Amino acid sequence: MSAVVIVDLVVLDDTLQTFSVGLANILGQTAGGDLIIHTGAFPTATTGLTYYTVSLGTYAGTFTRESEVLRFDIVPDCEDKIELHWFGKHSGAESMVIEGGRIDSTKVGGDLVNITTPWNVTGSPRRNPYDKSVIRTDTTSEPETRIQCAVTQSEAEYLVTLFQSPEIYVNVDGQYISCAIENGTFKSADNRAPFIDVDFTIVYGQKVTAKI
Repeated sequence: MSAVVIVDLVVLDDTLQTFSVGLANILGQTAGGDLIIHTGAFPTATTGLTYYTVSLGTYAGTFTRESEVLRFDIVPDCEDKIELHWFGKHSGAESMVIEGGRIDSTKVGGDLVNITTPWNVTGSPRRNPYDKSVIRTDTTSEPETRIQCAVTQSEAEYLVTLFQSPEIYVNVDGQYISCAIENGTFKSADNRAPFIDVDFTIVYGQKVTAKI
């Protein structure tokens, strides 16, 4: 099942326009400003919906599509929520639940040691091809989670205190795990967009897994 809504976005000039079509932008949308809804109403929840499509066109009594149709599948019960807690700039406890795409990965590090056996000119063979030549020592693993989502302007300004905080925790299955945030640049406002794209990485710290 899909939702069918015909919308006319009145453009008063020939400048480049940007359209936000993420699910957070679709749910509960109402007419206002330059946005005129001609047919139907934006859904307020994803109940009963499996996908939605977006296309651009002209409307003069009937809708004439003049662009490709983009389909967005709605995947129910996604495990895309992450709960963060941190100390703000005034030492107060802050928290926020973020919904968005997440990628879990692990960085593997350590030292590589060259233990290549020199040739034995009197031996046969002069060098055993099965001898070890390089090994890894002090191996470490560093799990991390990359978060990508869209937030409002006010939420973006609030998240700045997360990036500035010296002490951050993430709730993992009811346990508060100490972590840190890695991100070179964080956008806190954009006067041309109602939503801010956020992309940052949660690092959980290195763990030594083996030593030689």
